Amino acid sequence: MPTWGDTIVVSPVEDGLPTWDRDGVPWAQIGTRIVADGGRWAMIVDYVPDGPADDEVAHKALSKACEAHGIVCEGAWGPRDDDPGRVYLAVKNDVTAHAVMTTLEQASLPCALLQIHPEPKRERVAAKKPAAKPEPKSEAKKRAPKKAATKPAVDRTRRAPTKKATARKRTKS
Repeated sequence: MPTWGDTIVVSPVEDGLPTWDRDGVPWAQIGTRIVADGGRWAMIVDYVPDGPADDEVAHKALSKACEAHGIVCEGAWGPRDDDPGRVYLAVKNDVTAHAVMTTLEQASLPCALLQIHPEPKRERVAAKKPAAKPEPKSEAKKRAPKKAATKPAVDRTRRAPTKKATARKRTKS
């Protein structure tokens, strides 16, 4: 994906505006459509301002924090309804996404951030330990907490005998 500082070839289209076309190149080979690489890669981050009217404040603070660390911050759109705002970042090739997020989180911004692209790597959970074998049902029953006795909704032990039950009692006597 072309980003800040790249040189690309554009062509005019019907409306007269210069337009870049990936020319059907598969996403994995998109770099072949860039004439000169500007030394940056594209990162996408969503942001949610701390207050409902703080979009402009949050975006300016985010842009300033990025600029202070050599990251170019381009706005895509501000928050709408319950959706967060989004920014595109042009990050120097030698900086990782993790480093960008750490830097921005340390900047005490008036917004919450969510990394969209590249998708954040999930923390590895101790994968070296083998999974525990399920314990036998008899053992599981022993360990299961006992249910507290609950009073039934209708106390059926004190119900009046039905006509059938009364008739049976009379015949047995």
